[in-house]
Amino acid sequence: MKRVKLIILTLLALVAVLLPFVGVTLYATVILPPVYGDTFVGALDDKYERLNTVEGPKVVVVGGSSVAFGLDSEKLEEYIGMPVVNFGLYAALGTKVMLDLSESGIGEGDIVIISPELDPQTLSLYFSADTTLKAMDENFSMVWDIDHENWFNLLGGMWKFASEKRERYLSIKENGPRESEDIYQSKYFDPVYYDFEYMRPENVMSEYYDVNTPIYLDGTIVDSADFADFAEYLNNYIERCEDKGATVYFSYCPMNEMALTHTDEETVSAFDAKMQSMIDCEFITDIRTMMLEAGYFFDTNFHLNDAGVVLRTIQLAYDIMFAVGEFGEMIADRIPPAPPLPGVDNIFEGEDENAVYFLYQELDNGSLAIVGLSELGKKQASLTVPLGAEGKKVTVIEAGAFSGTALRQLTVSADSNLKAFRNGAFDGAGELRRLYVLKPSGDDINPPLSFAGAHADLVVYVPEGSDYPTHYYWSERGLSFE
Repeated sequence: MKRVKLIILTLLALVAVLLPFVGVTLYATVILPPVYGDTFVGALDDKYERLNTVEGPKVVVVGGSSVAFGLDSEKLEEYIGMPVVNFGLYAALGTKVMLDLSESGIGEGDIVIISPELDPQTLSLYFSADTTLKAMDENFSMVWDIDHENWFNLLGGMWKFASEKRERYLSIKENGPRESEDIYQSKYFDPVYYDFEYMRPENVMSEYYDVNTPIYLDGTIVDSADFADFAEYLNNYIERCEDKGATVYFSYCPMNEMALTHTDEETVSAFDAKMQSMIDCEFITDIRTMMLEAGYFFDTNFHLNDAGVVLRTIQLAYDIMFAVGEFGEMIADRIPPAPPLPGVDNIFEGEDENAVYFLYQELDNGSLAIVGLSELGKKQASLTVPLGAEGKKVTVIEAGAFSGTALRQLTVSADSNLKAFRNGAFDGAGELRRLYVLKPSGDDINPPLSFAGAHADLVVYVPEGSDYPTHYYWSERGLSFE
């Protein structure tokens, strides 16, 4: 009898613990209508539907945003004579999620191209519950394709997701749909193939590459335990796809050559050999052909501009045709040359009263980087980043610029010329608690501030309605927004 009572009490306690989670889950997924469909990750449902409705043998390209930004699927379909599914989206979802979700749509005769970014996060089993929940907001049935080991992560993230979704829903209900100049929105995916189709004629990065995301072509990634775990997971995925009658290939993604940590033949060959030894499928793309001029890129080291898309699409078509040994008509379209890198005007006219508080170093492009604080600046608790100094614009904050200072609050004004916080920009700034970012979150001409991370106590304050809390560059940086 005591045993029965113990079992009943245990079950009641379990119900008491789980009931709030069940209620929050139902509230967020059933009662509240979708509110994230307009975001960049809101395109996941459309990509998933296309994957599962295209008939016949098809080519499925799986990866992150380099795939979303890197293909003309209609042209690729024309070149190789098979339907094409662009199943690339946001790297912060994690490659693992894209593999999980793609598997249900793979069938007999399909060709699967694995093409993730060469990034420590992307080549790991990284999983973001928050981003995944937002991406599934239009179709929560996708959860059944997610690896069951991540269901508890999703459940744990439901409280935060439900709270943010409710706030977004009430804001839309009161103020209407949000207007934004941010290009990272689902409306810029074409409505048939779901390639990212926003026109992007040239490189818009201030230094022509993102210095915060170097591309490691040495042992940094391939010798790590995270990559070993990822390779094992990927190999199991490959085996299951092949059991369904599909053929799986690996294709290196395009890489901005200015961001490469190594380009010498010995190091690159060793990296390539290690990759091929750990991943159990044929590599169809020579890594050297994907080390491209900076002129082919747009706003990251992996996102191609319009000319880059043409190059990548033609190259991938040839890679696939060589791999399968079937050639139709030779591709008549010509690969365009890399667009010229745009000139940068870094001349600053006038005076800025905030300039005296900082120390500077000139960058190769003629602008200034903040590298520290002057003696006067070290005494200040609150500072504003200057627009310029010494006749040059201030565009970068270097690592450790505020180390050991008394600074508690930093403001980036609406008209600031700042382009990037370097990795470690706030290292050693133990007193810094508030970062006010009044600068708009960016468009195609003025991309948002590049930001790599912050210490745990930093809270970012942005204007109401700002895109920073959900923006591609900022949403997965472990930041707290107010």
